[in-house]
Amino acid sequence: MEKKDKNNAHREEFVEKVIESLEKGKIPWEKDWENSQAPMNPVTGTIYKGSNNIVLNSVSCFKDYEDHRWMTYKQAQEKNWQVREGEKGTKIEYFSIIDKKTNKPLNKEMYNKLSQNEKLEYDKNLYYLRKTYTVFNGQQIDGIPELQKEKREVDYNKINDILVNSNIEIKYGGDRAFYSPEKDIIALPPKEVFKNENSFYGTALHELAHSTGHPQRLNRDLSGRFGTESCAKEELKAEFASVFIGQEKGLNYNERHLENSNAYLQSWINVLKNDPNEIFTASKEADKISTHVLKYEKEKQPKIEKSLKKELEISL
Repeated sequence: MEKKDKNNAHREEFVEKVIESLEKGKIPWEKDWENSQAPMNPVTGTIYKGSNNIVLNSVSCFKDYEDHRWMTYKQAQEKNWQVREGEKGTKIEYFSIIDKKTNKPLNKEMYNKLSQNEKLEYDKNLYYLRKTYTVFNGQQIDGIPELQKEKREVDYNKINDILVNSNIEIKYGGDRAFYSPEKDIIALPPKEVFKNENSFYGTALHELAHSTGHPQRLNRDLSGRFGTESCAKEELKAEFASVFIGQEKGLNYNERHLENSNAYLQSWINVLKNDPNEIFTASKEADKISTHVLKYEKEKQPKIEKSLKKELEISL
């Protein structure tokens, strides 16, 4: 049997559990965002993002943790809290950018002062260093103050501002939700067919996440048709972006309108079996997507002009 790379063993173990959950028809990172928050470190105040967010949320689902607080053993000790004997921690990753010449972390203040050409030249001296840390959930720790749960009220007006400020046309009709990259249009079923506002806006934001792939936005490959690997990878990115946006805006994510859910689950299973690292790649991209979408709340986006604009036909 081929020996596992120790540096990636924690990744492989995690992805195996994700695949097992998906095969049972359960999306492991789904939680009730109305009653929970993004995973965070109560000692440093850090909000875990990207792949660490997905990993910690999934482990919470695997182990039925309702506490969103995570920290290292040393951080718990500093607070006079005690990780219970026999508890197993969860591996997370941290990347730092290292300057080869100085062998020190990148001086971001200096780097930001460089011209674009200078940055391109300087980038040749940089590399990413990945470090892993083991963290424990609040429910694995004795002495930690009781979690104060807060009921978050969803401000749908602000979410609607995101849709309006995106300046992307939304067509209502039919029973499918999708984004058309050719026409830069989002298609949604009529709002009244959704069971509540949460479901409607969750679905709309999912399609808005796809729209960021447009060449004049974040420029991703949106050419893959349903059933292809490239489509499955894009769906995974939009899925994770929806999770991050849901956490930020308080949406109850598991109520969204997901078309062909069984087919999507199988496509994600196939992708992750072919390349377990895709879950980490997708979550990194999803972080960029969610940041881009959330800025719409306060910034009206310019209208993207199309050289040939056709009406989107929706069969009713």
